[in-house]
Amino acid sequence: MKKKNILLMIIAVLVLISATAAKGKVISHVDRNPLDRIEQFSNALTNHQAKVTSWTVYAREERAAVVSNEEWTQLVKKLKKANSQLNWQPLKTEKQVMGWQGDAQLANGLKTKLSYFAYPSGKGFRTAIAYEADGKSFNRNLWLVQKRDIRRNLDRIFHGQEQIFSCVKADSGVKIKSGLINQGEIYLKLFSAAPIERLDEKTFVSISAYTKTWNDSIISGKKTMNLQVALRQDAGRTVITLGTPIITQEY
Repeated sequence: MKKKNILLMIIAVLVLISATAAKGKVISHVDRNPLDRIEQFSNALTNHQAKVTSWTVYAREERAAVVSNEEWTQLVKKLKKANSQLNWQPLKTEKQVMGWQGDAQLANGLKTKLSYFAYPSGKGFRTAIAYEADGKSFNRNLWLVQKRDIRRNLDRIFHGQEQIFSCVKADSGVKIKSGLINQGEIYLKLFSAAPIERLDEKTFVSISAYTKTWNDSIISGKKTMNLQVALRQDAGRTVITLGTPIITQEY
């Protein structure tokens, strides 16, 4: 898979394609505890001498109802009022997609973002809402508090049909001598995952895989996947990113 730029670009793509997740269609229900994968990924990376530098929980849900422009305006007002603790600003209109985004830096170390979009559908607009929580490092005691707050926000914002993506990035501090592809396969084994697609370059490797451990997945082409591993060598170090069902950070 190609390197991604910023998460906002991914959100726009996700909003425009109904019931899809980046490169595939979500085909099964999401675990009620997919947030646990942040800790699973962090432990796996730490156990292999990599330092966690960031993690992200991203969730989105598309609303089935078609609304008018006036109804969209009222929905935005309602959302902003219910989340007045966020700093809100309009997003640049592109290809008739309208949007608002609110963000905040919380005392527990979380940086949160809530985005609301409307895009043309027939004579009206379909809407989608996206939530993102970011952390800079992983500390289990702090994570227990952060996970509780994220879960509360997910339950408050969504209607139980959200698609959740978990992603952790780490820095090994050194170049991996055993080869990037070999190291990537080690992480697949940790999660009992079988490789589906791979991109193998001199300084960059991306492997998409499937594990029966989790019950959510996407379809890319005719193949099912729910785990992505990426490794990139840069200036004498190796950056490792783990994501499910796909990576939603720049890597």
